[in-house]
Amino acid sequence: MTKPISLRGVSYAYPTHRGQMFALQDVDLLIPASQFCCVLGPSGCGKTTMMNLVAGFLQPTSGSVDIDGKPIREGAGDRGVVFQDFSQLFPWRTIRGNVEFGLEIRGMDAARRRERAEEILDLVGLSKFAQSHPHQLSGGMQQRAAIARALAYDPPVLLMDEPFAALDAMTRDVMQNLLAEIWQKTRKTVLYITHNATEAAFLGQRVIVLSAHPGRIKRDFAVDLPRPRDPLSDAFVHKAREIVAALGE
Repeated sequence: MTKPISLRGVSYAYPTHRGQMFALQDVDLLIPASQFCCVLGPSGCGKTTMMNLVAGFLQPTSGSVDIDGKPIREGAGDRGVVFQDFSQLFPWRTIRGNVEFGLEIRGMDAARRRERAEEILDLVGLSKFAQSHPHQLSGGMQQRAAIARALAYDPPVLLMDEPFAALDAMTRDVMQNLLAEIWQKTRKTVLYITHNATEAAFLGQRVIVLSAHPGRIKRDFAVDLPRPRDPLSDAFVHKAREIVAALGE
């Protein structure tokens, strides 16, 4: 089961010595259930603020943020979150232990936790590393583990904040392909924050471009390219260039 995300008239301001400063202002956005939506924009445009609002880490200054028509509740199990920072994994737990964590706090019995963790680790290609600890894995493998942990309890919504930005180019390409495959299998509603127009065109069904500070929706692109996508095809290059041009408008 997947769920839609809705932001209605959302603004978020933080206090400064000069008064309130808006990170986001008057944002209206509906992400239908099962859509892979990428949000793109210059530094400081409020991309991460938007994700934190949907995650429930922040509350809007005005407007409303809903999932499936219901207000966001911090700690609810309807969202899995993946960050850029590799340190998001618990270093004292094995990879399987990390993946089982969300299931454990939800009271799932040990046998079922292990079975579910093994299913998800197989999905992300980490079955052989279940007993390893995070520091024993590469950055790309740690991000696979973070994705597995976010998927383990089967949340309908997946929130991702530039999860591959710190990876080298080759590993990033591998991870983008893996994520595209996972989304095609699970059809979760995905809100994906990125600063990379090519990545957005490769992953998203839809790309939202935010204006510079304060963030407002400037452009809304449908990306109807077939999958698997070929970054060297004329159609892909044309779409990526459209998105890049919107960033500079």
